[in-house]
Amino acid sequence: MSWRVRQHYHGGRRDLLVQVHRPADRQAAHRLARHLQSGNLHRRGCPQQGLRPQGHGRRRARRDLPRPEGCKSEARQDRRGDHRRADRVDEDPVKKPDGEMRPRLESWENTASHLDRFIRPRLGKKLAMEVTKHDIATLSNDIVAGKFGKPSVSNARHMRKAASGLFNWAAEAGRDYVTASPCVNLPKLDPEHPRTRVLSEDEIRIFWHGLDRDDLPYDRRTCLALKFELVTMLRSRELLGAHRDELFDLDREHARFDVPLKRVKKRRVIQQPLSDLAVEIIKEALTSDDQQFVFESPMYKGQPIHRKAMADALRGTKHEKNKDKTKTAGLCELLGLKPFTPHDLRRTAATLAGDLGFDDAWIAKCLDHAASKKSEQNVPTVTGKVYNHSKRMKEKRAVLDGVAAELRRIVGAPAAKAAGPRRSEARSLINRACGPA
Repeated sequence: MSWRVRQHYHGGRRDLLVQVHRPADRQAAHRLARHLQSGNLHRRGCPQQGLRPQGHGRRRARRDLPRPEGCKSEARQDRRGDHRRADRVDEDPVKKPDGEMRPRLESWENTASHLDRFIRPRLGKKLAMEVTKHDIATLSNDIVAGKFGKPSVSNARHMRKAASGLFNWAAEAGRDYVTASPCVNLPKLDPEHPRTRVLSEDEIRIFWHGLDRDDLPYDRRTCLALKFELVTMLRSRELLGAHRDELFDLDREHARFDVPLKRVKKRRVIQQPLSDLAVEIIKEALTSDDQQFVFESPMYKGQPIHRKAMADALRGTKHEKNKDKTKTAGLCELLGLKPFTPHDLRRTAATLAGDLGFDDAWIAKCLDHAASKKSEQNVPTVTGKVYNHSKRMKEKRAVLDGVAAELRRIVGAPAAKAAGPRRSEARSLINRACGPA
């Protein structure tokens, strides 16, 4: 059911299309139509509906006119990005495994970004029931072709995921905004090739000593965080929020770092052993007893550095299109290294561990990856997910201690204790981890 309403105000006029998708909303829609037709719109306004004369200031919403559910107007456009505000998404938080109440979809900001950048410009003026699988497929092809910026298969895949979630929600029982999701039977996207960037020994040496230079335009804790990722194999998000309360036994033999599940990609607690080299980095980053976050922001005291600080430091800001932002060369350019990302440091550390002869299953534990096979036998997923909660601390400590010793050898730094040849030391660590407790 739909009809057009003509408004007159300040000598001008505007036609609005009022649409009702639910029969139960017709009375509320009629009340809205009468309000829109009233000649006092320029005095009273209707900000609650998102409708106001051009050039007219915002007014307080009328309390006697609730917004009818299912009633839309073509003139209503939310240009403030309120959908990104957490108070709108957190209306119905759910209890997570750690006991905290958080949004059901914790990555809702990314989903909202993909809907805003891709879905809204192309399909925003259509009714949900009018969108077809051909519309989604065409949009996906245009993203891959570069019509929305840089050609990206990844953006097309994320757009499909966001659209699928949106239409699946709209088709759920009790809503029925659409009869079925249009995100089906879409053509397959080209496979995304995994990154293979691994730093060589010479690059590791240049990078490690270059981070100690006093003339770098980046904060010392950001440089220490980059070292810490190479030493611990943790993801940037997992290590940047490191809090003093998450560190244990730093002055003892079995130091460790407990990462809470809300910062972990797979939403499970990580207990990561800390080598002597990792402990040295932590102690240098903690400059005072009052500092709670290991990698504290230089701009906002009491807060960790931004999650993109490490990537921005490596890449620099010369690519920024904002004219008011300072253009600074990245660490890769300053040190004369081929560009790489913080995630490439994890890959480099895992490659060092593999070259030392450590088992892939042990390295996977350090990376917080799930090993799908063991001794060439398939293991049911439920075994590790529900029953086996072993953290494999001995094996992980052996791998990380081996990587720390190898890094010391590469950069030429003195070890805490005499180190033998790299292969023999790794074998000693493996035997110690496999031996009796």
